Amino acid sequence: MTPGAVARSTGVGRLCLAAVLVVLVVLVMAPSARAGCIAAIVVDGVVLVHQDADGWTLPPTEGRRSAVLPACNDAGQNEPDGAITVLPFKGVPADVAVVSSVDSGFYLVGGSLVASAAHPLHRPGRSYTRRGCARGRTLRGTATDAGFDRLMLGDRVIRVDARTRIANRPAYQPVRDGQRLRVTATRCGNRLIADRIAFVGPTIEPVRYERAGVSHDTAFAWGAVALVLLGVVAAGFLFERLTRP
Repeated sequence: MTPGAVARSTGVGRLCLAAVLVVLVVLVMAPSARAGCIAAIVVDGVVLVHQDADGWTLPPTEGRRSAVLPACNDAGQNEPDGAITVLPFKGVPADVAVVSSVDSGFYLVGGSLVASAAHPLHRPGRSYTRRGCARGRTLRGTATDAGFDRLMLGDRVIRVDARTRIANRPAYQPVRDGQRLRVTATRCGNRLIADRIAFVGPTIEPVRYERAGVSHDTAFAWGAVALVLLGVVAAGFLFERLTRP
């Protein structure tokens, strides 16, 4: 075999090996895409995310009701949504938080400022003494993120602790993206700590759950990639045979 043929054969061999490896990676990754689904349920159209109950102060439950258990179809499956029985907390709307009936956890809506001691599902966070801090100032803006012990007012991070209070909504009211707020905050060093949070204007409605369509496109994409790469392998072997002296 001439040096040129050897080089061609080596190059084709490497190309085929790389294609085979990519095909194997694609085939292995496709089923594991299901792991991307989060543990959540839907109550009255609102998505609640599963939480471990350790470290939380939870109120008593009252009654039972049904919720939607979203199917995980992110790898091309066509499984229908299921149903799950949940236990609402006494005095807390079911679209804010409910207890799971199948494990020791519970489900909570996003944007819940549970670090506040006034929240019925209070979970202690970091405590700030507020000694030697600057006098409180009032900040106005639109919430861009919120949950547990902090909220984002525009690009400013404001901490929430046990002493933080929501002034004109129930303590369990979640702060959703786009909500206009007026926050009285104390500055301690480089931290802003919320003393009082007031909602301005109407309360932002939650985004309602819509069942995602079957991911035929995802399944087709995986199959197409595999077929193309297998074609590359076949073409490489054919090329090597046709150019063999």
